Amino acid sequence: MIEETINKIEERLRSAENLSPEKRAELESLLAELRAEVATLPREKRVMPENADEDDLLDRLNQSVTGFETTHPQLVGIVNRISTILANMGI
Repeated sequence: MIEETINKIEERLRSAENLSPEKRAELESLLAELRAEVATLPREKRVMPENADEDDLLDRLNQSVTGFETTHPQLVGIVNRISTILANMGI
């Protein structure tokens, strides 16, 4: 799923006509960094309990995000920079 998302961003980047060469190069570099960081992530699946309610799920999500930010600060920084650039472009 992450690879698919990166591929979609790269497709949009290739077809973006109103993008300065500097921004294009910056985004290409960030996407390359993102792809490299994602490759280092462990491939694990978590099973959600069948009886988990919405509050339990939100708590687990918050814990996961907090833990991810702590264990992968560089990856979070790259994603934030890409998101900001794309948001500023209206994407």
